[in-house]
Amino acid sequence: MAIIICPVCGAKNSFREGDTVCRCKMCETVVTLTSNDPDRKGTDPVDQSMINEEKTVRDPAYDRNRQERTNLSQNDVDDIRDRNEINRMEGIYQYALVLKNDGRLKEAKSLFESIVDYKDAGEQIGYCAVLAGKQRKDGVYSGVVDSARENDVNMQRRVMNRYYNVPGRKGEDARNAAHERKIEEIRAKEKADRIEAERKAEEARVAAEKAAKKRKRVSAIALACAAAAAAFVILLFTVILPSIRYYKAVELYNNGQYKEAIEAFKALNGYKDSDARIKECLLKTDIGSSFFFGSYEQDNDASNGKEEIEWIVLAKDGTSLLLISKYALDCQQYNSSSTIVTWETCSLRKWLNGPFINNAFSSDEQEMIRSTTVTADKNPSYNTSTGNKTTDKAFLLSITEAEKYFSSESARQCQATAYAKECHSRTDGKGYCWWWLRSPGRSPQLTAYVDRVGSVDYSGNHMDDGIVAVRPALWIDLGS
Repeated sequence: MAIIICPVCGAKNSFREGDTVCRCKMCETVVTLTSNDPDRKGTDPVDQSMINEEKTVRDPAYDRNRQERTNLSQNDVDDIRDRNEINRMEGIYQYALVLKNDGRLKEAKSLFESIVDYKDAGEQIGYCAVLAGKQRKDGVYSGVVDSARENDVNMQRRVMNRYYNVPGRKGEDARNAAHERKIEEIRAKEKADRIEAERKAEEARVAAEKAAKKRKRVSAIALACAAAAAAFVILLFTVILPSIRYYKAVELYNNGQYKEAIEAFKALNGYKDSDARIKECLLKTDIGSSFFFGSYEQDNDASNGKEEIEWIVLAKDGTSLLLISKYALDCQQYNSSSTIVTWETCSLRKWLNGPFINNAFSSDEQEMIRSTTVTADKNPSYNTSTGNKTTDKAFLLSITEAEKYFSSESARQCQATAYAKECHSRTDGKGYCWWWLRSPGRSPQLTAYVDRVGSVDYSGNHMDDGIVAVRPALWIDLGS
């Protein structure tokens, strides 16, 4: 990069090597560059006549007439220099006017000061100063006006103080009065807002007190209603509904529907004399009829609890009833091993009077089951040892009892429960199964049973066979 001085305004301008012209950055005068000037500081005086012409290539006659131009008189040279100076100052003057009109007053003033004696540059300096002062005042005043719009007392005070600093301010008293009015308006509004807020707060407090009193009254009424409702519910479930159900159960009893009456009295859970009424119903029950007593797993779904056991009445003895389960409840070996045993010593007797009794009956129900002398009945067809008589609560029928209490083979047929089948009870297509009797078979290792068609098999089956079902029998005492 190199430097060239503008012959019009004297500003320094940079240009690149190889450029033939340069435009002044100050006055925009186009200067033709000469390649033979060693420092490229400017143009020869004679070239100033072409100062406003834009040349991109040097004049071909330049070199031929160079000698002639250098032989000009001193007066000619002075004229050219005067003309160049006038052009320079005119360029600066015009540029300063442009800056002034654009509001760049500080820059314009500086340029006018550099040509103070040219035309009215001196006056222009004063104009720039006046305009700059007005510009500053307008800026300050504009800020004051913007701030005056704020609805804040402190801001209005600051506006009044700032207005004092505005040069050449007018209407000071009127403006101060306006600000004072604005301050009073703001204070009045603030007071009104405060009073309104206090009024609303008081209304909210009064409303809250009324609501609290109302809630208290409602709560008292609700508590009273709840207490009354609770009392009614208690009365309903402890007196009214049980009383209605009790009289319905009595009506079933009076109509001879003893099985249904038993269930109705059971549902009363001891209301009035319902327990005694159950026993009365049982005593009225006919031989061959059935009712529910105790519970045992039967549907093979432990998740829904145990199911009630249905019993068939086989015989009556005063206040006592002989019962046998309507369905085969389980599947057990008569004895856990094939050896010489009798009812007295077999493992099935221990199971019936231990786990089964405890699992199937509550303590109150167990008190109703009578301990009974179980006779050692012989096998009518074989002289196999029967062992000794026993005293049991739960037992199996003997051959003699099975033929005595059931009048036909079809009456002796028994279906196994789903649970008994799961325990490997052997059944036919209709669900009928084999079930153990307590009498011995043709040998000490065999035990009599009833087959699926209801026929008594005297010969017996192996006592450790795990496919024969169990049909418990027991006596209950209704007089206790």
